[in-house]
Amino acid sequence: AAADSSETPVPQAAVSTPTPSPQPVTYKEITLLSAGDMMLYASMSDSAKKYGGDTHDFSELTRYVKEIISSHSYSVVNFEATLAGGEKGYSYYPAFNVPDGILKTAKEAGFDMMLFANNHTYDSGHAGLIRTQEKFAENSFDCLGTRLSEENKSYTVKDVSGVKLGMLNYTYEAPPESEKNDKTQKFLNGIRLDSRDINLVDSFNENRLEDFYGEVKERISEMKLGGASFIVMFIHWGNEYEHSASTLQKEIAQRLCELGVDLLIGSHPHVVQPVATYTAADNTRTMLCYYSLGNFTSAQNRLTFSEENYERGIYTENGLMASVTIRKYSTGETVISRAGYYATWMHRHSVNGRLVFNVVPLEKALASDETKAAYGLTESSFGVEHAAEAYRYITELVQPGINAFNSGIKFPYPENTVEQE
Repeated sequence: AAADSSETPVPQAAVSTPTPSPQPVTYKEITLLSAGDMMLYASMSDSAKKYGGDTHDFSELTRYVKEIISSHSYSVVNFEATLAGGEKGYSYYPAFNVPDGILKTAKEAGFDMMLFANNHTYDSGHAGLIRTQEKFAENSFDCLGTRLSEENKSYTVKDVSGVKLGMLNYTYEAPPESEKNDKTQKFLNGIRLDSRDINLVDSFNENRLEDFYGEVKERISEMKLGGASFIVMFIHWGNEYEHSASTLQKEIAQRLCELGVDLLIGSHPHVVQPVATYTAADNTRTMLCYYSLGNFTSAQNRLTFSEENYERGIYTENGLMASVTIRKYSTGETVISRAGYYATWMHRHSVNGRLVFNVVPLEKALASDETKAAYGLTESSFGVEHAAEAYRYITELVQPGINAFNSGIKFPYPENTVEQE
């Protein structure tokens, strides 16, 4: 009998599922700039009254570095003073309460964030701690290292053009020997913090470093949960006027590397210190460390130090602006793709009988006879000579560490297989 055609299987055409093409790996890059200590002294405030009256115009300070600062994706500076208001007068070394006008200059220069955890944070007590942060907010600055109340956070996850940076800022404490282990007390610049303010400033006690490391570890974990793919820590530490990192700085840096810090930037010594690379014990990660950026703005220089401390004064004129390029891949990995810096020098000189203070970007200023004049170095008899001296010193001190880090960068993907967004 003939077969029932209704039961005969009908051949099906083979269906092929195409293998999806892998998505190309792309990346985006941002640039982070960090300047050292922004300090003001009486001579600088007097100079800033050049138009008379009580108006302080500090714009001469940053006129030559504005272009550099504003060209970065995000720029920060260590604000080493307080803004408690001028009703009772201003004060300078050793306790700083300076004119509000400095913030206008900082904003116009291109700074985005004020680092406020340092040994001068409490120079004007509770009122200065609070008012300074309020003035930061009024001038649209982010603030790191302090907070207005315990309900706020003193650290942050900052989205910079699609790259989320976890950022912290700590300063060392200076307790008297009799109270160095008292967890209920905190001292900055010899001043005991009011009990209501102890938890408003991020600081570490060198006698209780494990407490410090524990807090940093918790905060890094929290920031990563908040989306941070790169951790930046700013730390106020070290010994004033020492040109190399102390043993304690190195010990702290290694622990912070182990805890997950990717970039560590230091301040406080008032002189530039070298740059170093740290590697975690398990060899899985590295950390770039700028031990000290020196002074950004300051009246400290060779003329303000006694004869026996003359050598110290020479180096307080120098500064470093750290410039770091951070790359985030579409797959999530985030790395430093280039470490760099701008060497600066404070040109303190007299023009028509008035002191003038200019932060000078040395490489640009020393490039030619024309630039030496354009950046004001020829306005004094010593400008060109001292600027060249500063540039040689800073370069010899910092460049080896920069070269070592850059030569050791390991990208997660070959350069010829990725493209920039």
